Amino acid sequence: MLYLVHYLIVVITLAHKSSKHGLPVILDDNGKLVEYPHGLNQILKQVGMSRKELALAAGYKSARSIYKFWYGTTPSPQILNVLSSKLNEK
Repeated sequence: MLYLVHYLIVVITLAHKSSKHGLPVILDDNGKLVEYPHGLNQILKQVGMSRKELALAAGYKSARSIYKFWYGTTPSPQILNVLSSKLNEK
């Protein structure tokens, strides 16, 4: 049996019409806007990072501190900056 799996490649950018007030947005490999919860999960997979590692790298005390970003709260600039830096390392 053959399964075709498409892995979404995402980027964080300011160069998109949906980026407002200097807040980066997450785009898929086709340049389409990705909602933060899905985009955050994809980036973590892409860079091989856990939520706990992300939280600590962004200056939070625990992973619990950042769960709100998966439930409707816009991610903080610290979170997006850490993820953007990790993506640029790849």
